[in-house]
Amino acid sequence: MRAKPYYGSDDGKAFALARLADNVVTGTDVDAKFGHNVLALPLLTTRTTRYSMVLAGAVQPVLESNGMMFGFSAAASTHELTKSTSWDLSGNFSPFAGAAGNPDATSFNVTVLQFPDQNIYVARPKPDLDGLCTLADQIFAAQLPLLDHAPALSPREIFRMKYDPDAMLRRTLHPGDFPDPDPIVEVTHNPRGYLHYVSDQATWKPLLTDNGVDRISTARKGGLLFRARDPKSATALWSGINRIIPGSAAPPAGAPNAACVENPEPKSGNSFDAWNASDKYLCTLHYDRYVARVASSQLDDAQQKAAAQHAVLANSQYL
Repeated sequence: MRAKPYYGSDDGKAFALARLADNVVTGTDVDAKFGHNVLALPLLTTRTTRYSMVLAGAVQPVLESNGMMFGFSAAASTHELTKSTSWDLSGNFSPFAGAAGNPDATSFNVTVLQFPDQNIYVARPKPDLDGLCTLADQIFAAQLPLLDHAPALSPREIFRMKYDPDAMLRRTLHPGDFPDPDPIVEVTHNPRGYLHYVSDQATWKPLLTDNGVDRISTARKGGLLFRARDPKSATALWSGINRIIPGSAAPPAGAPNAACVENPEPKSGNSFDAWNASDKYLCTLHYDRYVARVASSQLDDAQQKAAAQHAVLANSQYL
């Protein structure tokens, strides 16, 4: 992989957005019952807030006049909601990105903006002002301490953010010619930041917490990599991930400690550049304290990716 021929302000913003997402509450940070992710949306510019309508339209002139730099919007629910696959162009306030409503669900949205502002929207199945206020207090109690760990960044600080301070991306399978930072598909997160992009947070959060996972990275059309507490924890994490989808497929010949599975419910709405944009077949492997996942629409391609990822990890012990 060659060095990128240039480094622009948008690259730094990708890392700044990841840092912000790492410090925005997930549903399970507020209460274990909010185990279903509804929305994880990096707000790169005021245009994103305008078209997504995660904030009310009346707020837009305020954002533009005060020079909003970026933000992050997350939403969670007590029940799974059917997500929209397209922008809602109606101009209506849409804090859950057009997800279909559920009369039994309690849901909330948290949107954090730099220079920091915060917006919380709470929806409950029945009119209950006291319940709404109590839940809003819970969300603020969980969110405000996190923002103490992520003070606002100046444009200079954003520009100077490092691409790979933990050497995670250098250990992640990366088929591209050069690094190309992106707040979703090529970046490193802490567990909280990663969980924003996981639908079933109730399943994944204990796996990450129990095995001491502290960093997770992903690369365009490449791999997903977890760093666990130690090799024993990595093996336990690998076993736990393999239990999420039952069944098995032939493992790759060139990757010891690897397992593959055919996904009975492959997703169709993933980003084209995501590591699992085509996830009919998934392979998971562990090496030392690392656990990696790769995916493809073809088993032989997934096996080749797994073997390549194993080689990357084996050759990265000097980092």
